[in-house]
Amino acid sequence: MGSGVSKGVAAAMAEVSDAELAATLRQLDGDTIAKLKVAVEAAPPRHVTVIMYEFKQADEGKAWYDYLLSDAADGLVETSEAPGMLVCKLYKASETRYGFYEEWDKAASQTAYTKQRFATGFLSKWLGLDVTLKPPAMTKLKEGADGLAVEQGVLVKSSVKAETPVNGCCVSSKFCFKEAAQGEAFLSHLAEAADGFMATADASGCHVCKLFKATPDATGWAPSSAWSNGYVGLYEEWESCEAQAKHAVEREKSLATWLGIEDASAAAPNCTNLVGGRPVVDVFSLTTSKST
Repeated sequence: MGSGVSKGVAAAMAEVSDAELAATLRQLDGDTIAKLKVAVEAAPPRHVTVIMYEFKQADEGKAWYDYLLSDAADGLVETSEAPGMLVCKLYKASETRYGFYEEWDKAASQTAYTKQRFATGFLSKWLGLDVTLKPPAMTKLKEGADGLAVEQGVLVKSSVKAETPVNGCCVSSKFCFKEAAQGEAFLSHLAEAADGFMATADASGCHVCKLFKATPDATGWAPSSAWSNGYVGLYEEWESCEAQAKHAVEREKSLATWLGIEDASAAAPNCTNLVGGRPVVDVFSLTTSKST
């Protein structure tokens, strides 16, 4: 890539899946590249939403999941084609546990979509939303954050090297630091250092890697006081869970100082800088993926 291409434009080009279009972009003249640079750097960061569902009953979870994947107009198509939706990933861990990773053009678009789902009765029918309870609750889900966790944030860095096949391995990791300053320093390191985000994005077998900062107070909602500082999040897609697991062991050792690991040789080393002593890691099978 020529020296005239900025990091911002390079990042935009890296997500272009069409090889011919990417080649055309590389041949643009300096003035056009400069205009692209301004446009990329002026664009607001994408809004990230991560949602986890844990159903009480497997049959209710499966019914919701199967309906989403059906041809119904208010199934997954309504989510993936909602105004402002840029990336929609649905994944599954078991017959009771499911999740979404989403990127939106702005937080307001995600809020409007959620209001629409409420207004049509979809949340009441499939998740058991009961607004007469104090506070309102999703009665088909387990209680509290064990049943529903919705976290909002902003995208910091993105790498898309290949399309992950259905049933491919996807991983959601949350690093919730006890001290906000530690979290900010860790986020800066991941975003900028050679052994940060790119060490994972460039790893063999990693297809997709997203770095984001979750800010529970962004919408006035916080799951618990323990998460009041937000967290540093990673969403990854891999060709296999074996490749991801091997990389995770190597990364934990290289990040030991940041996480406060005193004995990296332990089977489950304690991370003294993190709430709960460990990052929260969920491994799923990718069900469907839509990106714009």
